Amino acid sequence: MLPLRDSQPSHRIPVITVALIIFNVAVFIYQQTLDPLHLYEFLQRYAFTPLGFREAIKAGEFYYPLITNMFLHGGRNRRERRKQSSN
Repeated sequence: MLPLRDSQPSHRIPVITVALIIFNVAVFIYQQTLDPLHLYEFLQRYAFTPLGFREAIKAGEFYYPLITNMFLHGGRNRRERRKQSSN
């Protein structure tokens, strides 16, 4: 059940929530404009991978995909793989 109201309503706009939604939509639209090669390169750079995480820990570096992976969307790539597997 989703809460529609609160007994103590807020009188402020949830700026961070709105900003995160806008950023997610922008990343989604950007990903939809990429051709398959550039999409693959984009995901390799910003998606979380266990190997990349392990290498970053060994090197003592911060692994940025811990944050950037939250904004990625895998829908188009999954649809294309499903089409290829059904042929």
